[in-house]
Order: sequence, then structure tokens, then C-alpha cells
Amino acid sequence: PDELLEYISSISQKILKSKVLKFQDNFTYSFFDKKLYKDKTIVKLTKKETIFLNSLLDGEVLSKQNIKELLWDDEVSDERLRTFIKRFREKTSKDFLQNISSQGYILNIRKT
Repeated sequence: PDELLEYISSISQKILKSKVLKFQDNFTYSFFDKKLYKDKTIVKLTKKETIFLNSLLDGEVLSKQNIKELLWDDEVSDERLRTFIKRFREKTSKDFLQNISSQGYILNIRKT
């Protein structure tokens, strides 16, 4: 049984290593190390930006209210949220994140 568990573990690690999402502008996301890359260089994200990105990877629209609840414990102004989104886009690209009018934000899933 232990040998089987070790074998399954090694196979699952190989599968995880191969799980990479490719986006436009040479961005990739590795599910193995849970990091975002631009041209094979790690994009340094803050803790909040990483949580935000991981939530977006579910493929669903995140409303402004959901983002606020996800990232901050207390009440946050819309201005602070806009600043956060602006800084996230500066680290990625303007087109990496799509604003769905009156709904929220979603990853731009146009792949290269």
C-alpha cells in the first residue's frame, strides 16, 4: 500500500507540473507552484494580489463586493478597490483583467 501511495503521489506531482495556463502577452500560470510568470520570470504579487488571482482562476466573475470581502476584513471604499485593481493591472497588463460592467472582474481568458 505504501508503494502505491508513493507511486500515485509521484504521478500527481508530474501532472501538476504540466498544468500551466497560457494567456496573452506571454503570461503563464503554473498550478504546480501557484505562481504567475511573464516571459518565464515570476511576477511578484502581494498576498492580496495572489488571493485575488487564485479566486479569478475559478473562471467566475468576482463582484466588487466579493473582492472587498475576500481581501479586506473591514469596510473598504470603492476608491481603494480601484487602486488595488490599477496596481494589479500595472503588474500584469491592462488586458489581463476584464471589467464586466455592473458585475465585476474576470480574467481575460483569451489564450495565445
